[in-house]
Amino acid sequence: MEDLLKLAGKVSEEAEVYMVSSNETSVGFESNRVKRLTDRQGTSLALRLIKNGKFGYSVTSRLDRPEELLNMAIESSQFGAAAAFHFPPTLTFSDIPLVDKAVEEVMLETMIRTGEDIIARVTANTPGIVIDGRIGKSTVNTRIINSSGADLSFSRSSLGIMMDGNLVRGTDILFVDEMETSCRAVMNSETIIASLIEQLDNSRDIASVSTGYLPVLFTAKAIASALIAPLAQGFNGKMVLQGASPLSQKLGQRVFSKSFNLWDDATTPMMPSSKPFDDEGIISRRTVLVEEGTAAHFYYDMQTGAMAKNESTGNGNRGGALLPAPSINALIIGDGSTPVSEIIRDIREGLVVEMLMGAEQGNTMGGDFSGNVLLGYKIENGRLAGRVKDTMISGNIYQHMKDITLTKESRWVGSMLKSPAILFPRLAVSAKH
Repeated sequence: MEDLLKLAGKVSEEAEVYMVSSNETSVGFESNRVKRLTDRQGTSLALRLIKNGKFGYSVTSRLDRPEELLNMAIESSQFGAAAAFHFPPTLTFSDIPLVDKAVEEVMLETMIRTGEDIIARVTANTPGIVIDGRIGKSTVNTRIINSSGADLSFSRSSLGIMMDGNLVRGTDILFVDEMETSCRAVMNSETIIASLIEQLDNSRDIASVSTGYLPVLFTAKAIASALIAPLAQGFNGKMVLQGASPLSQKLGQRVFSKSFNLWDDATTPMMPSSKPFDDEGIISRRTVLVEEGTAAHFYYDMQTGAMAKNESTGNGNRGGALLPAPSINALIIGDGSTPVSEIIRDIREGLVVEMLMGAEQGNTMGGDFSGNVLLGYKIENGRLAGRVKDTMISGNIYQHMKDITLTKESRWVGSMLKSPAILFPRLAVSAKH
């Protein structure tokens, strides 16, 4: 990395070298059986430079050809965007616990047995269900150096379980899923099993729901599938700068219910989405996006922040081989005070939505969400009355999140969202009878 930085420094005004190395072991399950074992190591090296005031960029997995990487970056600078910032010097960051050395000691046989136990217990509860999934562990090492003297590095471990099942009975297909992930060497298989069985038990009966405007309770998983995309886009500094976000002129204004609080936070200990600094070397922080319903801040990378005459919020993240761009680290929605059971008890007819299919295909930039209820239950006279089929819901976050109730129970969905369940008092529901 140092040699590449020196080479780049001779032909450009500024330069940055970014390297990520990873080691991953996973077990894949398909149709209730172990399907594949994967043991993968990889390293990616990226060079970003500023030449004649413009960005050049290249990335490779070959570490033995620095001249080739440099030449590609120089060539791309001819067509690059004008640089609006300078690479930052080394900044002091707080240590965030992200490594559990015991992750490396988790045996492949243990992962296999854990997956087989989940499958055995769920299929014993519901004969005929077909389970697919993955259990994996990884360690990732990241380092950034640049011509301003920055030299930053950190490591992160992770261990995760993802399981989904489908049950086919005639023309009826039922889907259930669950996941748990952490930087710790703890496989919460009991949580996975309990959640899958609860979903299956709640789905044994089929119930029909009325077409019209009904109260709809989104679980945290449903929020992840339907609401996060429009929220993330609305607060993306790049979309705001382009005038594409509906929030562009609403900073400091009440946009949502006063009970709604939202922040982006990459500093949560032992979560795989956390990091002490982003992919540009900017120190991670807690960025409040919504405070008591008011649009408080947008999130930026260095380029977008500079163009908007703001600073980066530590959200400059790289997707694959792409240049850094503003993207969320981990969104956290503040808890409410009402228990889920109390909300359901007070509803005469409504829906609980676990998964929504196709929610991101509409005008998410405008705040729309709509789709088929892949998994959801009818609420009838204060209790769950069975699974709904052939049902669609639709709404808009800027209209319908002005009046919501947040529950006191929150959970992580993967490592990108922590949220309570949210009740919408009136959403459009269309059911085929």
